[in-house]
Amino acid sequence: MIGGMWRWLWTASVFGVFALVIAAALDGAPRQGEMPVIAAGNEPIKDSVELPPPGASVPSSTVLNLLVEGDAPNEAAGRARDGLDAGRAAETAREERVEELRAALAEAPSDATPVDFRIQLAAVRPGEEHDAFDDLRARYEAILADLSPRFQVFSSEQGVLVRVQAGPLAGEDEAAARCQRVEAAGGECFVVRAPG
Repeated sequence: MIGGMWRWLWTASVFGVFALVIAAALDGAPRQGEMPVIAAGNEPIKDSVELPPPGASVPSSTVLNLLVEGDAPNEAAGRARDGLDAGRAAETAREERVEELRAALAEAPSDATPVDFRIQLAAVRPGEEHDAFDDLRARYEAILADLSPRFQVFSSEQGVLVRVQAGPLAGEDEAAARCQRVEAAGGECFVVRAPG
């Protein structure tokens, strides 16, 4: 509010002085054919303006205000330099960490993604998958008792179906051995590899 008042006063004084100069010039303007005469006084013109306190006219976040409030310019520049150096150090550390992670990824074996082995026992319509797994677990209790159901929705020529699977199994050999036992008991089964 104070800043707005000062701006208004300054603008009004500028226009006022301008109007006085124009009026004086027109009042003493020569008539046609006369040469203008400009007379200067013996005393220089002095004008004084009272300035507002620094906090009222300059936002507190500016370097100018920091200096007005008593900071030495070298100290302010030193703080700014320290902040810049800290920012550069943080950026360098971040770039080094990114390079370390890239190097670690490059050295990692390509088969680092864990694989979950399962056995697939059936494909049923959506909504029937839980009942189907319960029936298969009851039929092959000794083979499936320690496994959990896994379901995958997929689209086929018959429409949307759900794969009924059991797992996880420790490896492909164990999954193949379970499938052989299911097939020996009269069921259908095959090994499935899926991301862990």
